[in-house]
Amino acid sequence: QTDEKGNKEAEGEGLLTPQTEKKTSFYSYLRKQGVGRLGAALNARAFGLHVKRRAEILGKSVDEVLNEYEFGNETKGSKGNWSKAKGKRLINVFENAKNTTAVHEVLGHDYLDTIIEAAKSGHSESSVDVDVIAREFVKQNKTKLTEKQARKALESFDVENLDRAENADAVKIHEWFAKAAEKYLANPDTKGISPRLKKLFDKF
Repeated sequence: QTDEKGNKEAEGEGLLTPQTEKKTSFYSYLRKQGVGRLGAALNARAFGLHVKRRAEILGKSVDEVLNEYEFGNETKGSKGNWSKAKGKRLINVFENAKNTTAVHEVLGHDYLDTIIEAAKSGHSESSVDVDVIAREFVKQNKTKLTEKQARKALESFDVENLDRAENADAVKIHEWFAKAAEKYLANPDTKGISPRLKKLFDKF
């Protein structure tokens, strides 16, 4: 397959970035970063589904959501990372990344942030989802946090100021959720995540 054909199959009609904008699709970005064709296609498909889901729950168009993203050009680093800055959602996947690294950043960190953003804007389904995430984190981890404290930590999370001590609990929840996303992609029927958490990913 050509990269162009792989793009279309991976990201679907309507999720390709128009050539006139001179932006790189997530599939092409992953290939450039050294990810194999199959891994790039699977991760690009997951990214495309996430973009649709984000557009749906925030009441935006797919194009609006796609324009929120920027992909880093660095190749050296610890697998990958996700961040936000000046209204942009930044995703980095490095050359030593695993096949699940992009999923960790997109279906993990970015999806969780999207759920929280939607909940804050009054999206009732997402508000329930945040409660589920807080409850499952407290249940599955050795933590002194209550469900209410876990939810508050997520809602006050400031990804642009990760050095702040008050973000420590939210970072732990984010990493736990992102690892659950990796498990889900590896096997949607896995027993490694709870049924309630599985339903969050099933929404894609």
